Amino acid sequence: MLLIRLGLLKVLFASFCSAVTKLLGIKGVFYKIVGQEVSGLDGFYGDVWEEYSKFGIELPANPSKVCDEIKDKLGISMMIVDANDFGQEILGKSYDIKLDDDTLKGIIRDNPAGQEQELTPLVLIRQFKQP
Repeated sequence: MLLIRLGLLKVLFASFCSAVTKLLGIKGVFYKIVGQEVSGLDGFYGDVWEEYSKFGIELPANPSKVCDEIKDKLGISMMIVDANDFGQEILGKSYDIKLDDDTLKGIIRDNPAGQEQELTPLVLIRQFKQP
């Protein structure tokens, strides 16, 4: 799938650059070159769900549109993120969320969904109101 979408030359170039920069102590170059479509690929959970052992889960094609549809249909403000223990990326957010991406990243900086076998697809974030 990766080769089909990106092309062999781009994958080889990203692999070469990654190998060279790792020698210099720089990480993540492969994913910067291949882009968010690949870095956001999730899944391959064969040890948890056999049916996902050979399949990845792709990012939504238009994350903000998905968030807007959920807001309109269910009344739930939401954002779609790609978060792990190394960083957070805001992929989309519903139109009513006025906080900037840096503030939103700060809210999820501790990766509330976890990075182990939690596989938590949803995280509820609410503003704490003092009595």
